[in-house]
Amino acid sequence: MAHNLRAKVPAEDMLLVCDMNEETMTRFVKEAQERRAQGGRTEMGARVEAVRTVREVAERAVSFVFFV
Repeated sequence: MAHNLRAKVPAEDMLLVCDMNEETMTRFVKEAQERRAQGGRTEMGARVEAVRTVREVAERAVSFVFFV
């Protein structure tokens, strides 16, 4: 699901990822950072960071986008 969201969010925006499965979350962030470091501006090469709690997401949010 995070891959699909990243594809829909503009590359200049930050995607904050919060997931119960830390291994999956860490792998997703690492892959995105590696692609960004290689100069790739694909949907997975944009800015992605992991956060620990939903509260942290809310505190760092600039604007809210709701996908239904």
